[in-house]
This record gives sequence, structure tokens and C-alpha cells, in this order.
Amino acid sequence: MSSTKDSLYECSLFGKLDKKSFNRLRERVIAICGEDFIEVRYHEVIIMPAVTTPLGQNRNDDVTLRCRHSYKERSQASREQNWQFFMLGTPEARQDRSIIVRPVIYAPVAGNPMKYAAVVGYKLELELAKEGFTYFYKDTVLISIYKLYKIGKKFDLTTLYNVDGMDSWIVEVSSIPVKLEEVSQVTQDIKEVQSYLQGLIYLEYIDHLILENKITYPAIDH
Repeated sequence: MSSTKDSLYECSLFGKLDKKSFNRLRERVIAICGEDFIEVRYHEVIIMPAVTTPLGQNRNDDVTLRCRHSYKERSQASREQNWQFFMLGTPEARQDRSIIVRPVIYAPVAGNPMKYAAVVGYKLELELAKEGFTYFYKDTVLISIYKLYKIGKKFDLTTLYNVDGMDSWIVEVSSIPVKLEEVSQVTQDIKEVQSYLQGLIYLEYIDHLILENKITYPAIDH
């Protein structure tokens, strides 16, 4: 994904919270953000090329894509919701970055997203769901606290099961999508949140290689 003056970026840090620390963390978040929050309920689908790109330079262009929709009840039918395709680019590899900074692209899609995916040569790879809530700090930073689930039966939200089996929470402190010239300011805002939550959770920078969006195909023996 190339960078241009019109590109949008997401800045973020992540942490994992055990169940016993949940109430203390939420109290701290309310102290800095106020009591207003929105519920987080996302069904997210990760798709990848259905056919391996032949050996050559074009293979380096293969990337995973994601689509998601929000839901209120797990019993909702998922295929015909208002879905949104989005692509999370490879994070910047600059050594002076203390938070994750990566380009993002969003595009709405109507109807069943898998029909569109099939047309462009993609297939379903993984389904996830996130359930929790989001608080806002300075109108630029989202503090999202949620549980992450896998889905037992395709597009059936009644078959969710916890990813780690430990009933733990994910804490994601991220910016709204911003232009490149705004990254420095939202970085400071995220670092403020990190400081406020210090001692309750370790919010960490994830190496850009771990978040690499390109598909790595198995090596082929000759």
C-alpha cells in the first residue's frame, strides 16, 4: 500500500487483561474518559486469494483482506448485513516509532461479502467476533476493551467460543483514521492513555514483522 498525501493511518497499542483486573481497569478508563461508551460487537471475516499466485514478482502483491459488520444480537443473520471491507497495511518499520502506525483503507459493500470475494478471487480464511465496549479520549483515541471469539459454524454467531479459553480481555488503544501530518499528535494522545493506565495493564508495541499483511507462501523445493 503506497503512501500519499490522502492516505489515512491508524495508530495503536495493544494489551491483554486478565479477568480479575477488569473492574480496576474500567474504573481508571472511566476516570479519564467519563462514563459514556459504545458497545462493540463486530463480526470480522479474513479472506485471502483462493488460488496461489504463480511464482514471480506478482506473488509479492498478495495480501489478506478483512470485512466486518456490527451486530446487536448473536442470533442475527450475518451474510446480509451492512458489511465494510477494510485493509490494514503493513506497519511502518521506523525505529523511532513507539506505537504501531499503519495505513488503512475502508470501503462499504452491500449484501453477502463472500459473493464479492469470490468475484475477485478470494476465499474465506478465518472468522472472528469481538464483543465489549469503547470509550473515547479527546475525540481522537478509542480505548476498546473486548473479548475475542472464534466462530464454530460459518456465519453463525450463536456458535462463538473464546479464543484463549481463559475469559481474558483485549485492550486496544487506537486512533481514529488520521492523515500522516496528524500522526504525531495522536501518538502523544495514545502515549497519555498509556501513562494513565500504567500499573494496570502493559500496552505494547507489536513488531511490524508480526503484523505483516502480505501472504507468505510455503517454500517450494526444486
